[in-house]
Amino acid sequence: MPDLNLSSDFAPIVLLYVVVQVILLVIVQVAFAIAVYSDALALERTQREPVLVIASIWGLATLVGGVFVAGLYWFIHHSTLFPDGDETVDVGPSQIVE
Repeated sequence: MPDLNLSSDFAPIVLLYVVVQVILLVIVQVAFAIAVYSDALALERTQREPVLVIASIWGLATLVGGVFVAGLYWFIHHSTLFPDGDETVDVGPSQIVE
């Protein structure tokens, strides 16, 4: 009867899967951090300061906290729940009254 040691047979596949997942996670974290940082800089250029901390801290926090912090950033700065007097709200074609 052959020796079926499944844990050692599938170990390279599981390791490859984990490595690919980590690489994808790092790519997503960096992409969101760059996006949040550049958006926060754009806010600074329009004389509207980012809330709570400066742009570089928002970028660093997103790099560490990931999609959750990016969502929090969007919620604070771009959500219609916190409208800013200087911003206009985009109206879709179905909402235009003629």
